[in-house]
Amino acid sequence: CDIGIRQTGYAVRYHQSPDCREIIVGFLLFKIIATMKKIIIIISLVFTAVSVSAQQYWDGSRPDHRFTFGQRAGANLTKVFDDEMEWRYNWGYQVGAVAELNLVRSLSLGTGLYYIQKGFKMELEYSPTFTQTFDYSPKYLEIPLLLTYHIKLSDSSQFHFNAGGYYAFGLKDSDKSFFKDNTGYKTSDLGISLGVAVTYSHYYAGASYERSIMNISNSEVNAYNSSIVVSLGYNF
Repeated sequence: CDIGIRQTGYAVRYHQSPDCREIIVGFLLFKIIATMKKIIIIISLVFTAVSVSAQQYWDGSRPDHRFTFGQRAGANLTKVFDDEMEWRYNWGYQVGAVAELNLVRSLSLGTGLYYIQKGFKMELEYSPTFTQTFDYSPKYLEIPLLLTYHIKLSDSSQFHFNAGGYYAFGLKDSDKSFFKDNTGYKTSDLGISLGVAVTYSHYYAGASYERSIMNISNSEVNAYNSSIVVSLGYNF
């Protein structure tokens, strides 16, 4: 490779032979190709890892059965939050039936119908020696709509994440002091639901959290239902 200096008048010019330029171009091409090979190898390794992970945690194949039906029963820890007061939690219960449309093995869309008790406890202290407790236990018919992601743990067990919403309609005669037209709470309740569950064979155990997204108060105060639910069940 011949690189030299040529002086023409007051200008100094560098010149190189054609062979030298070819060597430099060839060297640069070699480095570019080597770098591209490394990038391709890294991308291939990442793609392989993602594919293995996806196959482990996602199964898009056709489910064994299109529908799943089940029964549920459990306990609720319920409360009403509002702008003025924070009431105490109250114990409730729920019973119901569910139905799921299995879209693929790892994903399903479910709904159901529950008879559920919500409400709260309120303590009023009239004097240091006298406190009165009020127990509000309204009953609702509740319809959830949940999207559930399933992770296979073994041939007979699965872990589940679910997220979605619910609509509940209050049964006015169940607690007339709660469902008052002007000073009480509305019969309609719309909210969100998040939960986890485990199934083994036909048996189900789950926990979820529900909260209103609409104001359930009939007065100027904003109020929202909140429930922590633990339930057991059996799937057919």
